[in-house]
Amino acid sequence: MLINIDPSINVPVIPVITYWRKFENDLELNINLPRELALRKTISPNLWLSFGTSLAGSIAFFKHNRPGFPEDGNYSTLELKTSPGMEYRFAKKFIFGVNAGAITPLQAREFKVGDRANNYFLNNKIMTAPFVNFTLSVLPLL
Repeated sequence: MLINIDPSINVPVIPVITYWRKFENDLELNINLPRELALRKTISPNLWLSFGTSLAGSIAFFKHNRPGFPEDGNYSTLELKTSPGMEYRFAKKFIFGVNAGAITPLQAREFKVGDRANNYFLNNKIMTAPFVNFTLSVLPLL
């Protein structure tokens, strides 16, 4: 269970379902609902390919100086990222990753700080767009 103590969140408790399985052909299935569904294949001890969909989001805070807008705004987005990816371990403690695909917005809203997310004053309609994501992971315990 994921418990959210932010009063602006409409759903304070979210059940989390996790399942992981490694098949004989070095293919892994990773399910972390409601956040992620992915397949990953080991190509070599230092190279992995994957394909999946993940739920992502962002939050930004604004100070408005316009009539009709609240002074303090909270802009939040919720989107699905679907993409193939690659991770390569190039040193003992470093992994470089890249994935590219489509990002599909589910919602993009702004509401007054302290209000519930369903009491928004701005609702954007955003279309699916391409994205590229680069990562660098540090493995300090190896």
